Formats: sequence, structure tokens, C-alpha cells
Amino acid sequence: HFAGPLPAIFTFVHPSNKFWEANENLVRLSLNGLYDVGRNEMTQLCLVILAMKNLTDLAITYCIDEDEHYLFSMLLRTLRNMEDRSLKRLELQGNIIGATSMKNIVRTIQHCCPYLEELSLEDTSRYSCKATASLLRDPSSRLLHVDLRSCEMADDCALLLADALKHNTRLQVMRLEGNNITVEGWKALSALICNKSSL
Repeated sequence: HFAGPLPAIFTFVHPSNKFWEANENLVRLSLNGLYDVGRNEMTQLCLVILAMKNLTDLAITYCIDEDEHYLFSMLLRTLRNMEDRSLKRLELQGNIIGATSMKNIVRTIQHCCPYLEELSLEDTSRYSCKATASLLRDPSSRLLHVDLRSCEMADDCALLLADALKHNTRLQVMRLEGNNITVEGWKALSALICNKSSL
């Protein structure tokens, strides 16, 4: 787990560092709060991710702003190159993700992360609602845990998620705290939860 300052971290998170070669059994990589990530740093990070042959848990949190969608494109290309690996947990908390990048995240997960069980989009953007609904509707989805806290979601999002969950029998946990859901939205979710045939 790495958390700022940026220059010190990326002297270590570098593909030439023998640490990655010597520790092939590492399964988790977490970077938090690196607000000044640029193209060079993301290139280094992507090469390190590809070098981690047993990676199952990746967290890139509070690192990328919406204006830097090209950084997300680089990260998603890397995830697509990992399609033969068993990534089970992906945390993108706190990154400001635009609509296009969110759609690309969904496509990448559907086609290249078939074993993904946990997804955190906490404190990203309201676009996480539609993206998550798409994933939950997918009959091949293995998602067990989804975190959508503080994503500026309102009742329309709650209705969309409730509809997406009607035929989903795998999801176990969905976190929705810190959103703008009112009685109308909670009513739709409650009806779903109380319907034994849909659980």
C-alpha cells in the first residue's frame, strides 16, 4: 500500500525495481492519494501491474481527476492485457470518473475481469449508477460486493439499481450511504428485498 508523496513512491513503483521480480507472489497493490499522477507515472504503474502475475486485488484511489481520462484509458488497457488473470477486487474510490470512462470500465470488467467479486466506486461520480446497473444485469457477473457510497445518486438511480437486481442472485452487499436517495428510492429497494422470489 502506497500513499504519497508522489515522487518518493514512483522511485519504488518502477518496472526496473527488482522488488517486483523478486516478489512474484504479491496479490494486492494499493495506491492512494497520488493527485499528481501523469502519463509517465501511469506508464510505470501499468508495467508494474503486468509484472504482478498473481495480482487479485488492485486499488487506485483518490489519484485521477475527470480531466485526466487518458490515464484511465491507460489503466483499462492494462486490465484488458490481464484477461488471463483472476482479478477479484477492484477499488477506484475517490477518482472523478466521467461518463465515457465509466462506460469503458464496464466494458473492461465484462470482457476482461470475469472473476471480479468486489467493486468500489465510492465517491466517484453519479455515472457509477448506470455503470453498476449494467454489470448487475449481466448474467455472467460474479459481483458479490459493490460500494456506491457518496456518488451523488438520487431516486432515479435507486430505481435503476432495483430494476437491475430483479434477476441478480449473486450480489450479497451493496453500500449506498451518503447519497441523495429519498423515501421513493428506498421504497423500490425495500420492495425488492422483501420479495422472497427475487432474493
